[in-house]
Amino acid sequence: MRYLTAILVFTAFMVFGALHVTASESDTQDNLRHIPWRFVTYDEPSFTANVIGDFNPQYVRYHEDNGYGWIAITTYRGAEWVYAEANLRRTPRLLGIHENMGDTAYVDLITPQLVRVLQQDGRWLQIETHLGARWVNLDFEPPTAALHSALQAHGNRVSVLYMNLDTGFTFTYNLGRVFFGASTNKIYSAIYIYTLAERGYISMDDIHTYTAVNHRGGSGLIQHMPFGTQFTTQELLNHSIRYSCNVAYRMLALNYNHPDFTFWDFVDEIGANRARILSLTAKNIDVEDAAVWMTAVFNYLESDGQFAHELRYDLIYAFGTILSDNYDVALKYGWMDEHFHDLAIVYAPSPYILIILSDMGEDAGAGFGRFAAIGRMFEAFNDRYFR
Repeated sequence: MRYLTAILVFTAFMVFGALHVTASESDTQDNLRHIPWRFVTYDEPSFTANVIGDFNPQYVRYHEDNGYGWIAITTYRGAEWVYAEANLRRTPRLLGIHENMGDTAYVDLITPQLVRVLQQDGRWLQIETHLGARWVNLDFEPPTAALHSALQAHGNRVSVLYMNLDTGFTFTYNLGRVFFGASTNKIYSAIYIYTLAERGYISMDDIHTYTAVNHRGGSGLIQHMPFGTQFTTQELLNHSIRYSCNVAYRMLALNYNHPDFTFWDFVDEIGANRARILSLTAKNIDVEDAAVWMTAVFNYLESDGQFAHELRYDLIYAFGTILSDNYDVALKYGWMDEHFHDLAIVYAPSPYILIILSDMGEDAGAGFGRFAAIGRMFEAFNDRYFR
């Protein structure tokens, strides 16, 4: 599973590269090998396997040789694989080719492939290319001028945040504008309540009774049911997310603020902005804070949580804008008066978060079309640079 914490761990290995492998008591001088270049280790003998660590040149002792250039060594984490025949590395995604290390401008692009590394300095690799020896930056940031130019057509009416979840690369437009959250509030309460259930504070089988106190118009199905109808917590969550039901949301938000782990405790735990919370049932929203919440949702959906599949299903099959033609989208939309928003996780091969906030709600027909165009633009961008 992919988590943003994995990015931080990998980065730590890249920065603090002076790690050393350990030898077991059974090792002998016969299986001592010198690797004269900076090298990475993998969890399997394959360049497409997961990168585990990053090591400076050194002698290593190995306990297995698969006969195809790969040797298994023992580090403080356990057994890891190294390709020891040549300094080869697979580029992880589309990267810019640069004349010199540190250049911002690139002269060409290189697709993911196996390359011969000539030297390395931090995250910069000098490799053999069709242009000769050139440099690539493993933290290459793709050009975003075209994205910015396209979004400028909407002026100040829209704010956008895109974040690739494998790399953490983030693009923002019209950062800082604050909107009323409308029904995006429902995912905030939902992820908090799912967390309560996972930690044993509440039961998904708790019973709630629909009464006149909870009645609200607008979206949702429960408003049309008779008072006295009963629902479990899980059923209310399904209604709140899949059908954006205002009654279900109100019943949940007003009933769950557990004294041993309050909603405010959860806000602080995930690093969200307290200033955006107006009440348990009303929130303001900006793209940065929305990304914090959707990162928490993504991490939960990717976990082994007992109820994660319920939330994922509801988000994928909820009503909302078509932000992708090719991938599942876990989406919570919000629409109230002029407030018109989408908070999305797009399950591309390299998944990403897309937040679109706007004041286009009074012309929702056009708003859906504009949001769909924005969604497809970022789908194409993500497929090009992070697939």
